Amino acid sequence: MRSVRESTDGKVRLGPGTLCSSIKSLLEERLSEELDEREDPELSAGRRRYHRLTAAGRKLARSEAERLAAMVVPLALIAVLILKAVLLYRVK
Repeated sequence: MRSVRESTDGKVRLGPGTLCSSIKSLLEERLSEELDEREDPELSAGRRRYHRLTAAGRKLARSEAERLAAMVVPLALIAVLILKAVLLYRVK
């Protein structure tokens, strides 16, 4: 939760309820799986669980990343066109 907040400069805050329900959904849809092994049992809290994406989860994540990336270029182009229109309007 803290790393999400830090990596988004505080713009996204992930609470425990949201995180747990998201993980539960990923597990139910078989997009994620819980791992039995722990990095270091001495360091981890008893309730901490580790998960990883399944092959289907990785495929879906890759597909979603590509879909979102495809949206960025057209949106950037639209923003440039709007900016040019605003600048042209101000000049007249």
